[in-house]
Amino acid sequence: MPACDYTHGPIILETLRQRFREYYEEDDPSLYYHQDVQNVLYDDWWIMRYLNDHDGDENESFKALIKCMKWRKLQGIREIEDNYFPEELFRLGAVFQYCHDKSGFPTFYIRLKLVRKCAELQLLMKKYIAHCINKIDEETWGKGWALIIDFGGIRLQHVDFEMAKYLLTTLKTYFPSGVAYGVCVDFPWVLRAFLNLIKSLIPANQRYLIKFSTRNDLREYIDEVCLPDFMHGYCKRPYKGSAVVPYGSPNFNDFCHFELGLPLEVCHKITEIYRPFLPDD
Repeated sequence: MPACDYTHGPIILETLRQRFREYYEEDDPSLYYHQDVQNVLYDDWWIMRYLNDHDGDENESFKALIKCMKWRKLQGIREIEDNYFPEELFRLGAVFQYCHDKSGFPTFYIRLKLVRKCAELQLLMKKYIAHCINKIDEETWGKGWALIIDFGGIRLQHVDFEMAKYLLTTLKTYFPSGVAYGVCVDFPWVLRAFLNLIKSLIPANQRYLIKFSTRNDLREYIDEVCLPDFMHGYCKRPYKGSAVVPYGSPNFNDFCHFELGLPLEVCHKITEIYRPFLPDD
């Protein structure tokens, strides 16, 4: 269901809001962000998105709402700034928000060939993806955004199914009804297991939101002047390189050693995995 489709009436919405209020007043307030609680109490979108995702089922929507509120606090979703993350993640241009499509939705790109398997970075990459999704979710605030997953140049050994599952589960569980639609670009059908994973995590009545396209046909959804160069577009807005690195971001070696506590030799090994894909600037 598109993010902006408000289907359910005010009665069930207020009932769910009151249930949340009563539950929260009996629970430990330190498990929630104060701002999140205020959003639920005074912003219909923060309740409607769960009703939309659960077809108006009050009980399921309530459980999903509570789960999400506690997850956000546990993840520190409101406390992490862009410059917490290593500069290489931004320079790489593997995950980023970009220009609007023809319908006015901002786009969010994930280039799978640049998301490499690395056990030591699993938690970091999950935190980074959640951070990026939260940013575009807050900016759109129920108006929807387009998810563009680029499969170009990917090989089977590069596919991180654990990360793919995390992405889809996070979108459905913690940011429901946020994505207006998703496009899988240059999807290789040898990855049918990935397609089955996508289908298993998306309700049958929402699978029409997932589309498949070649690079050239992506222009059906997004004008050439709004597409990045790797999608055969002409947009000059930077999406990688030093121009998009937040001020104060640490480098990979320092982050891995001091934040993750990894030995220096492991840090250097991780850096070398991504070095071939980093711009020269």
